[in-house]
Amino acid sequence: MKSYKYIIGFAVGFLLLYLAIPSTKESPKDKEKSKDRDVIKLCWKDYEKKSISAETKQFIASVCEKKEDDFQKKYGVKP
Repeated sequence: MKSYKYIIGFAVGFLLLYLAIPSTKESPKDKEKSKDRDVIKLCWKDYEKKSISAETKQFIASVCEKKEDDFQKKYGVKP
């Protein structure tokens, strides 16, 4: 009869432990926010390329700044 108590105790303990661990799944909004941040990082990485002309660099900077502004308007924080 004692073995049933251990099994039930183990099952209850495992369930409590499972419920105590926060979920690491990202919500769709968090995934989109992360993707938007990555796009901005990639934009500035392209800006840093030495092989592009000054005019192209200026254009890329304006696009990156626009993306940052859109991000801030959408999420209320800076990327």
